Amino acid sequence: YFFFLMIRRPPRSTLFPYTTLFRSILHSLLAFNWLPFSANQHPLNDIYGWKKVAAVAKDLRDEMQQQHPETAAVIFVGNWSIFSRLAWYARPVAVQVTDTRYGQSDIWYDEPLKGSNGIVVVPPKYRTRPNTSGVNKFSSCTKKLSVVSKVRNKAAATYDLYACYGYDS
Repeated sequence: YFFFLMIRRPPRSTLFPYTTLFRSILHSLLAFNWLPFSANQHPLNDIYGWKKVAAVAKDLRDEMQQQHPETAAVIFVGNWSIFSRLAWYARPVAVQVTDTRYGQSDIWYDEPLKGSNGIVVVPPKYRTRPNTSGVNKFSSCTKKLSVVSKVRNKAAATYDLYACYGYDS
C-alpha cells in the first residue's frame, strides 16, 4: 500500500506538449497519405508482404517443377532468421534454408540436398549480400521477378525471387 502512495504521475503541464505532438502526427497520418520513410526503408519492412511473396514463390516453384520434373523444386531462403515468416505462409510447401546452421527448418523440412533446384526468396535487407541471401550457393541463378509490398501506396519492402539450379552447400 505504501509503495503505491509513493508513485505519482507527472504534472499535466509536462505531458501536454508530447500529447499534442502525438495527436497532431496521428491526425496528419490519417488525413494525408504520407509516409516519412523512403521506398524500402520502412522500419518494419521485414514483416510486410510475406503472404504475397509466399503465394508468388509457390506459383514459380510449381512452374519450375513442371519444366524440370526430374528433380523436386523447393522454396529457399538464405537465412534461418527469416525462415519462419515464409514457411508460415507457404505451407504445406517445403521451405529450406541455405545456410549451414542446424535449426528448426532442418527439423521440419530437412536440409537442402546437393544439386537441388528451387526458388530463392531474398528479402530487402539481404539484397546486397549474396552470401547471406543464399543466391551464391547455387551453380546458377536467374532473377525471375520482384514482389513489392506497399504501405500507403509506397514500397515498404521489395522481395527478389530467383530461379536457382544446382545447390552446392
